[in-house]
Amino acid sequence: MIRTVLVALALAAGTTRAAVPTPVASSAYKIVVPHTSLDGGTATLPLAGPPPGVEVLGVTWLLDYKSPHSGTPASDLVLELSLNGLPPMVVTGADLGWPATAGAFTGSFTSTDVTGVVQSEKVYTTADLSIDSIDGGVVGKLSGLVQLELAAICQKSAGDGGPGHVQLSICGDLLYTGGHAGLVVDGAPPFAPMLFLASVTAGPSPFKGGTLVPKPRLLTMVAHVGASGSLLIDMPGGGAHVIFFLQVAVADPSQANGVALSNALIVELFP
Repeated sequence: MIRTVLVALALAAGTTRAAVPTPVASSAYKIVVPHTSLDGGTATLPLAGPPPGVEVLGVTWLLDYKSPHSGTPASDLVLELSLNGLPPMVVTGADLGWPATAGAFTGSFTSTDVTGVVQSEKVYTTADLSIDSIDGGVVGKLSGLVQLELAAICQKSAGDGGPGHVQLSICGDLLYTGGHAGLVVDGAPPFAPMLFLASVTAGPSPFKGGTLVPKPRLLTMVAHVGASGSLLIDMPGGGAHVIFFLQVAVADPSQANGVALSNALIVELFP
């Protein structure tokens, strides 16, 4: 998995930019609603939710109706999403006009008063989605997704490296399939060569006058910064749920041992 990520970074390095990007304001996270049958207008689904400790700014429901209804066309639809650590988020869609034929209607609902923080425990959260019809006893089939708008997300620090002033950051979407984040290296000498160092474990140890965090180093990748001493790479997410440690070593003749070390990051990937 780490090899896949760094190969993707190596390919992206050919189109990197020297400028440091503007911090990301928010990030999207999608919860897929599988093909579901409504029996009498009610269904409760356990779904995979976002990781712990993220702030939810808003929620949008997108549902596609896949089969004819057998209830009252004017039935209201109630969508209730429960995430660990947050009160239930409820949206009611008035008079959706349940379709007489499959695929005739897509409903979208947005709630903006759901700000809060998902549980802080280090476990992968789950989401419960409840779909109810107020009246009409609707029986039908639907599928769709719940899209969460999350606060800006940056990968967490695993400690400073030093010496030197090189900084490493990864900010953007959660790194799930379809998500992207900006990996930025800044504070290096112009056009300096550097190594990305990665491992699934941390073993801080002395290195060239600083501290190297990834150990054992399972993979390295060579790159160069630009004239401004910075590098921006578009980092894709996806694959398995895995956590690894990432750090950068940069050639720096101003340092006693000729090397500057960035801070280390804890990088988390999601399916």
